[in-house]
Amino acid sequence: MRSAGPPLLLVLLPLLGVTPFLRAEEPEDARRPNILFVLSDDHAAQAVSAYGSGLNRTPHIDRLANEGVVFERAYCGNSICAPSRASFLTGLHAHAHGKRTNLDRFDGSQPTFVTRLRAAGYTKALIVKCHLQCQPQGFDHWQVLPGQGSYYNPDFVSPEGRTRHTGYVTDITTDLALDWLRSREGEESPWLLLCHHKAPHRTWAPGPAH
Repeated sequence: MRSAGPPLLLVLLPLLGVTPFLRAEEPEDARRPNILFVLSDDHAAQAVSAYGSGLNRTPHIDRLANEGVVFERAYCGNSICAPSRASFLTGLHAHAHGKRTNLDRFDGSQPTFVTRLRAAGYTKALIVKCHLQCQPQGFDHWQVLPGQGSYYNPDFVSPEGRTRHTGYVTDITTDLALDWLRSREGEESPWLLLCHHKAPHRTWAPGPAH
């Protein structure tokens, strides 16, 4: 697969901005890295062994922590599912972007980091639990779980309509993300992929193998 730069796992992109990562002396391709934003739902720090949890083992997350950055003083102004997602997109507190509770409807027309990246020439995909009660805007490709979604045989909604997939939602979400990446083989433009999982949001339901 040809790409415009190395993959980059980036958390809280809208709060950090885009341009602070760039240095003027770097070549253009290096200044537009590919961005993969992986999010797990309601995944408490106490359940991640990279944060010292003795309750659980998370070796793959620990590898990301060892090879990247661990935020030990991170704070959230509104930890409810949908308002926090709206804050990721806009970089704003809930009272400013308008999604104060899960029941409020998010105004998807307001500026987000996705629209900033569109201006920078990025191809953007959203394969997620969204839960914003509005159609995603600014993406070239999107497939989202309706509402909370289902753990088993979930429906995904896209511009083409609703499609039911057979299997476990974490596996399906990952496979759909990988399929989109493979579809970009030969493309030159940098990409943004939001791969946001339903798990481990309660009610907890394990995959068939577990």
